[in-house]
Formats: sequence, structure tokens, C-alpha cells
Amino acid sequence: MRIGAAFEPTAAAYYRGLYPLEQMMKRGHEIVWPELDTGEAKLAEFGDCDVIYVFRRSEESLRRGLARLAERGVGIVWDTDDDLSAIPRRSPNYKQAGALRGQKRFMETLRMARMADVMLASTETIATKYANAGGVGEIEIFENYLAPKLKRKRAKHDGLIIGWIAGIEHTEDAVELGLRDMLEGVLARHPDARVESVGVDLGLSERYVRWPSAHFDSLPAEHLAHYDIGIAPLVDIPFNAARSNIKVKEYAASEVPWLASPRGPYMDLGEQHGGRLVADDAWGAALDDLIRDKRARKQLAKAGKSWAKTQTIDRHADQFEGFLQAAANRARHSNAA
Repeated sequence: MRIGAAFEPTAAAYYRGLYPLEQMMKRGHEIVWPELDTGEAKLAEFGDCDVIYVFRRSEESLRRGLARLAERGVGIVWDTDDDLSAIPRRSPNYKQAGALRGQKRFMETLRMARMADVMLASTETIATKYANAGGVGEIEIFENYLAPKLKRKRAKHDGLIIGWIAGIEHTEDAVELGLRDMLEGVLARHPDARVESVGVDLGLSERYVRWPSAHFDSLPAEHLAHYDIGIAPLVDIPFNAARSNIKVKEYAASEVPWLASPRGPYMDLGEQHGGRLVADDAWGAALDDLIRDKRARKQLAKAGKSWAKTQTIDRHADQFEGFLQAAANRARHSNAA
């Protein structure tokens, strides 16, 4: 197949578009990649494509261009992750993309989903939301998967590091769960421990490093490789219900035992996946237990690594290829009729 592509330029595009389409290239398919810096579609080169894969983008100019291609029998796959209509109030992005703006964005994406021959969603929650809105045809679940051929090394360091890879939208989780006070207590009880975060600012007074951002490709070697425990706290809000479990997959792939909230993407995970679930009022005790139990950390790291090996995109490329082929076939048959 000749596959055209357009991405919203976010870190999620690695899981949703870049990794899967690289696997398609390895299988002999031709890819018309989007503009590297913006993720915008090269519509002028899509004319002889069999199918177009679009991640998150829904701007009117793209919809018009895809509509013309659909009339000529080109298949459309539209993909999304996260519920962007439910951005939490404490997120720095709320004023720009929350509330009524979020609902407007959802309606724009719904028009794109209704146009698609196949819609992909990273979670059942997102799929259900679009299905309930009506007018969307085939909706399929396709999880976020890790990069193929996991080759990650641990980095030696002094003490013990508690790490959190958390975009700024996790501010709501940090505040509602009282993570600052909880972690201050953990640090007071464990003099050799320290905390690092990427994205959200926990505001700890000492033994804390915050990286405002990090390039996606640098996360395994420059951050995850140093963590001894990874955390994934989530409060009970609609935005979190739609999240994927890719964070703990990344922790597991780097042999980092993890602690996560028992909701949303993590509800069905546990020690066989490399971590433990933690009630909202038990984070301090759960961290204390894992900090003190080096043997448990090693056992969880081993289990997580084994699980992560089953969660790489190369092991699930057949499924993605099938979605693209189904969209191409459906569009071709509809056009012929």
C-alpha cells in the first residue's frame, strides 16, 4: 500500500503514528510522511495513496482535502488518544483548550471521525465517547505500544530516585492527591532518597530536580535509566479515565518498578506487570514499603521487563496493518459501487 500520513506534532505521535508506520515501511509499504516540523499532511502527494492515516488533526483544510480523496476511493483512518474535551481546570492549557473550547475541538474531531472508514482509539473510554456521539462507522481499539527492540541500560547513581514522567496536565493530580506534602514526608523518612520529575512542578523544597521538558527520544537514557521507582498517580476525573497505560509500559521497559493509581488505564495491572496499585491515601506507605524492600523492587523490575517485551509495536504491527487495509478496501468498494 501507499500510505499518506499526518500527525499532530506531540510526543504521542511516536506511539500512534511514527512507530506503527515505520513497521509498515519494514513490511514493504510506501509512506508519504508529513512535514517533519509541523506534522502537516502533504496533500499534493496523496493522490495515488491507497489510504491516509491521520493522528488527531482535524483542521478544516485537511478535512476538505481528505473528502476529495475519499470521493476517489482513498481510504481514511483517523486516530486519537486522550479526551481533549475534558482537560482539567488546573492544567496550564485549560484557558486555551478547556471548557467550551474543548467541546468545540471535540466536535471538529467528530466530523473527522465520521468521515473516516476506520477510526482508531487508544482506549475503550475514548471509543465509547465517539460511538455515543453517533455517526461514526467502524471504531477500533489500538493501544499505545513501545518502540521495537528494547535495548535499555540502567544508569549507576547514588541513593534512590523516585521519578515521575508527567506532562503539565498532571498538575491536577499533584494538587488533588497532595503529592508535595506526601513526598516531603517520604524524603524526611529516607535520607538517601530524592525525587525527579519531567513536566509537572512538584515544588519540593530539597533533594528534588524538575525538568520542565525533555525530548521524547532522551527519556529512556537521560531520565528513566536513573529511576529506582516510577510513579503514575491519577485522580478520578474524566480526562484521566481516557488515558492509556503507556507510562507504566515505559517504566517497565526500563526496569523501573512502578506505583500507580487503581483507576483508568491502570485498573487491570499489577505485580505481574512490574508494579503495584496504590489507593489515594496510601502513597506515602506504598513508597516507604518499596524503598525499604530492595528485593521486591528487583522482582517487580524483572516482571515488568518481561511484560514490556510483549508490548512493543513490532509484535502488534499485524493489527495496525489490518486497520489500514480494511479502510483501503472499504473505500475502494464504496467508490466502485
